[in-house]
Amino acid sequence: MRPDDERARIREVDRAVQARALLDSPLWDEAYTTLIAAELERLLASGTSDEATLACKRRILALNEVKEHLAEIIQTGQLAEMQLQEARDG
Repeated sequence: MRPDDERARIREVDRAVQARALLDSPLWDEAYTTLIAAELERLLASGTSDEATLACKRRILALNEVKEHLAEIIQTGQLAEMQLQEARDG
């Protein structure tokens, strides 16, 4: 493995560690759960306009996209870690 590739893989592993720490944080869980619950409450409120409903759905989707992005960083880091290990064993 070229040194530049190795450094890139190490950065990916570091990012994965940070993303995992974030997702495993009780503060993240509290924030995510609180925000999703608030949006669902707004959605279920009587008299919610179509525009407000759409805005709530968009915010829920955005929160989920953040969570999915962090999960993708973790997966990329896991792959990078395997590649580094293969290069070391190689």
